[in-house]
Amino acid sequence: MSEKNPTKHAMLSLKDDDSFFSSILKSGFEKNAVLTTKQQKTSNLASTEPAKNTFIITIDPNTATNWEFPDRPQSELGDIESLGHSMRLNGQAEPCIARLLERGHYKYEIIAGERRWRAAKLTGIKLEVLIRSLTDSQAAILQAVENLDRKDLSDYARGISLAKLMDAQLLTQEDLQERFGLSKTDVTRLIAFSQLPEKVIVAIGDMTKISARLAAEIRTSCNRGFSKQIILLASKISSGQLGAANLKKSVDKLINPTLKKSNEHIAVTDKKGNKMFSATFKQTGAVEISAIKKYNHVFLSDKFKEELRKLLESFHMET
Repeated sequence: MSEKNPTKHAMLSLKDDDSFFSSILKSGFEKNAVLTTKQQKTSNLASTEPAKNTFIITIDPNTATNWEFPDRPQSELGDIESLGHSMRLNGQAEPCIARLLERGHYKYEIIAGERRWRAAKLTGIKLEVLIRSLTDSQAAILQAVENLDRKDLSDYARGISLAKLMDAQLLTQEDLQERFGLSKTDVTRLIAFSQLPEKVIVAIGDMTKISARLAAEIRTSCNRGFSKQIILLASKISSGQLGAANLKKSVDKLINPTLKKSNEHIAVTDKKGNKMFSATFKQTGAVEISAIKKYNHVFLSDKFKEELRKLLESFHMET
């Protein structure tokens, strides 16, 4: 997504004589840095500047701040202390992606790599960042690339992040479908997390265990006015006992507990245990009675019909 109009995050080049940019050059740009495959991928999707304007530098993490649209909720940051220890011993496996910023004492804004940035701050080590000249829309696309490519993020984290970017009009459903190959169903399921009532989220608790498909089913039930029933089922939902396939049936059963289970069967056997007849009770209230072929003569006999008539009349008299 390219934007010709200038933004507050100006494009910078080696020819700029800006004093701030000059101080960055002194701090040590790696002018011949080799980008990883993942960085090249994001460069293709979210870049308007020439490749020569992309640099990797080492910064003090305290001079950076996180973008106002974090790439994951706080609950999914993981063990920052262990990550920092690993970075101190083994180095930083991949640089964060950042853009230049002049706001207070902050000089950089972290677009992707929040965990590495926090780990460097906590451990007191320098942080490698890949400097990019990005508009907010380009930053949103780049972050979406990072998030959708990660295996350690839950559907909840992806959904909430994408919903915030869409609410801010930095991404559209069309962007997600065309650029990332997501179907319309994929997108609507992911953003379902952001459309759930707060009381339902609180009742369920750990949303990271909830799939996007299940979130969409929960949203549908809530939109039907059944938030109370979802809250009653919250423990089963959070424990994994109740999934997307059978959520609606469970909600409907709470709404009308007199409904029989679908396809409930009763079998009648002879003295030797051989099946003679079966009855199927359907959720609609209909009852189907069938006989094994060799017992058809019993099923069709006048005696059977008379006994069945007496049975039905007895229920009529009771009601």
